[in-house]
Amino acid sequence: MPYANDKRLSVGINTSTSGDNEIIAAPGAGVFLAVDFILVNPNGGTQTLILKSGSTERFRVILDEGQPFVLENTIHDPEGILTCASNSAFNLNLSAATQVTGYIKYRKVT
Repeated sequence: MPYANDKRLSVGINTSTSGDNEIIAAPGAGVFLAVDFILVNPNGGTQTLILKSGSTERFRVILDEGQPFVLENTIHDPEGILTCASNSAFNLNLSAATQVTGYIKYRKVT
């Protein structure tokens, strides 16, 4: 079974604040976040979403209102589809102050 030693966690996304939004807190020294699934959906207009490890951009996507976006770790990469560096939070940057909802599944890896 993939990731047998890593606890699988999840968190919802529900924000409308432009700029950086901390979605997953930094896990501490020597531990990194491995994101395995992300679903985001802008509900209030066009959005540029930037997925970040701390302040470092990892991925950018422009979505129209109601256009969901999904990334999934279908090949079971041990580092996930997006890796946040040791002791770095997962941040979601919104280009506009409009509602964005979604869901993330992730692991804390030592």
